[in-house]
Amino acid sequence: SFFQIINQEKMGLGPAYISGFQWGLARDIDLFVEIDADGSHAPEQLSKILDSGLNHDLVIGTRWMSGGSIVNWPWYRRAISKFGTFYAAKALKLKYRDLTSGYRVLNREFLSSLNLANISNKGYGFQIEIAFQAFVNGFSIDEIPITFVERELGRSKMTLGIALEAFRFVSRLGFTLRLRGLLRR
Repeated sequence: SFFQIINQEKMGLGPAYISGFQWGLARDIDLFVEIDADGSHAPEQLSKILDSGLNHDLVIGTRWMSGGSIVNWPWYRRAISKFGTFYAAKALKLKYRDLTSGYRVLNREFLSSLNLANISNKGYGFQIEIAFQAFVNGFSIDEIPITFVERELGRSKMTLGIALEAFRFVSRLGFTLRLRGLLRR
């Protein structure tokens, strides 16, 4: 069934997902889907992501792998997305190829393990933070290729402030973890 949560105030991507996660956790939902409502994520690709979600704690729909693609994105959006994932993967020693993707499936066990109140990112860094939490806490992560199609109506919510929030988060966390010797793989 479909349920909609309406926040009168724009709080950001992360808080919106957290509201949905909390609603579902209170109602014994087993699998949670993150999907853009603007048509950018193809619903016909959801079955593969859900199938993988039966065996993995976090499934990331990935644009930057064999079988994945992006349609109608300008070069600078591609560059921001690729750099964001490259930088986060290097700084946090993560092997995943699309850390900022918002087409995902998360299971109840993984979400229940998180202190959602402690998730600090409100923008696209939220996706990096969630993947990092899954990785460091030993949850299984899978990547499924997706096709991302740029919306034809409306505008992207990506701003310089959102990009800087993610950059600061990854830089600070990567530096802290190296300083403590926690990322010595």
